[in-house]
Parts: sequence; C-alpha cells; structure tokens
Amino acid sequence: RNNDQKPNAWVVDPDDYEGAAAAVRAIMENPEKARAVAENARKFVEANFRWDAVAKRVRAQVLEPVVAGKCEV
Repeated sequence: RNNDQKPNAWVVDPDDYEGAAAAVRAIMENPEKARAVAENARKFVEANFRWDAVAKRVRAQVLEPVVAGKCEV
C-alpha cells in the first residue's frame, strides 16, 4: 500500500500496447520525473519489504492471533 500517495510506478493494462508505449515515451521524455518515481519506488520497497517490516506484519497477522487463540493451528 502506497500510503503517502507519491507516484512509484507506471501502471499499464497488460493488453494496452498503446498505453504501454505512451508510458515508455513519458519516461523517456521526462528523465527527472522518471528518477523521482524510481526514488519513490525504492523508498516504498525499503519501507515495506525489509525483513523487520515483513516480520512485524507476519507476527501481527499470523502469530498473535494463534497465540491469542483466535484461530486454529
């Protein structure tokens, strides 16, 4: 989830070849924006997919409910 809403990707329908081409053109025509989006993507991945962040989510979503008896093992 991108909570800060900073753009961190170009999303294109996989069947929309013209849209994909337009996205590639936009990237090539605006290298500063491309760098900013890439930096936002890097920060998003670092914040959400570090081992400690993943472990914290697994603990909250899996381990704690099991220990609290809220689900069967």
